[in-house]
Amino acid sequence: VSFVNPVVVGYFAGAGISFSNAARASVLGGKFLRLHLAVGFSNVTDGLISHNMSIGSVTDGFDIANSRNIVVSGNSCIKGTPTVGAHPDCVQLFSTVGMAPQDNIVIRDNYAMGLTQGFTNFGSNNIGSSHISIINNRVDGLFAQGVACIDCSDSIISGNILTTLDGAPH
Repeated sequence: VSFVNPVVVGYFAGAGISFSNAARASVLGGKFLRLHLAVGFSNVTDGLISHNMSIGSVTDGFDIANSRNIVVSGNSCIKGTPTVGAHPDCVQLFSTVGMAPQDNIVIRDNYAMGLTQGFTNFGSNNIGSSHISIINNRVDGLFAQGVACIDCSDSIISGNILTTLDGAPH
């Protein structure tokens, strides 16, 4: 299933597009405004999230959970408006207990700006992840954690540019 050039406008709640237990899913060229989450993949195999914009998100831009063979490229997260206590990520990966660990995920050529963290893989509950590539992304941020790959093995982090903007609390 593919979504091409979707436009989803929210009122600071809900997800724009979510896939669960899917194969060959893609979201291309979308614009997601004022949502809780722009795009979510959960237990997706062979997916693509490319050239989308998350504008004014209150938490994360793009979440990938328990998935494998995913490419996230050319996306941007700008003008975030995080809820109190949130620590939004432009792209967040995580694995959960009882599911296969994340594997073969590529995050490249994405841009995060403002009230957001950048590109984060959480090795949730000591499950870990393998073959995670975080390459040539840019973060001009006000939050901590530009790029993180927690509990990663056989992974590559390269060519990322991280800038802390004036006024950052960390």
